[in-house]
Amino acid sequence: MTGEDHVVVMAQGIEILYQLLQSSNDLIQELAANNIASLAHTRAGIPAALVSVGAMDTLIELLESPAELVRSSAATAVGYMTFNRGAMRILLTACRRKPELFEILQENLTAGKISDVFIREWEYCLTVGLPSQSVHLVPVEHAVLEVDVGDSSQSTLMNHLKTTTGTIDTPTYGTTVTEDMFDAASTHRYTSASSVMLQ
Repeated sequence: MTGEDHVVVMAQGIEILYQLLQSSNDLIQELAANNIASLAHTRAGIPAALVSVGAMDTLIELLESPAELVRSSAATAVGYMTFNRGAMRILLTACRRKPELFEILQENLTAGKISDVFIREWEYCLTVGLPSQSVHLVPVEHAVLEVDVGDSSQSTLMNHLKTTTGTIDTPTYGTTVTEDMFDAASTHRYTSASSVMLQ
């Protein structure tokens, strides 16, 4: 199998995992989350690719699943994903908007690990106050800037995988800049990986 073939297979596999994660079947959700957890801490470039297709957002939603095993598997996957900066920012934003998510994550994280950087960032948010409790966001005209490079979803994902695995030099993205890129509770600004949208 050539390097190009390997990238294609990886891209297809990630798309399939993401689709399985969205299943209405608890067992399928559990198995998909378990596979993501395994890949997230063993394969370089996989977490960033998972973030780009929206898997992190779905995993966070599954933290509130009524099925205990689904919650546990999702928590393990989320924990390993926090070692990716983009995934960590998505989780931090979600927890700021819904603080009880952090407690749910801790309660269900029976296996695996979570990034110390995320823990420190979350503690800092608690120290300065959560925006969801103190700030009312008002929509602003032209608050969203879109840059459409015209790539297909699979093509963009493949380019990203090639970059993270060293096959090519530059990924191609369709990027949306949103208000989540600015951390109101911190002294620095960041780009949320949830703002990376595949065109």
